[in-house]
Amino acid sequence: MAGDVVDMSERMPHLCIQTNSGASVMPVSLVRDVAAGRQPPDALGDEVLMRIVGEWLEFIQGDPKP
Repeated sequence: MAGDVVDMSERMPHLCIQTNSGASVMPVSLVRDVAAGRQPPDALGDEVLMRIVGEWLEFIQGDPKP
């Protein structure tokens, strides 16, 4: 998935999330807005959501990745 390249220095702090198709960099505020229901989950994209949920499950269950 290709997107616009923007200067992230104004949107600090930010996250770099590695997905199967590459890396996504997004402001922490966007992820917080999705978690709070102020933005729709699809604002993050399917691969980013899959990675976040996978990491979260690994954290709470203590299971290694499949």
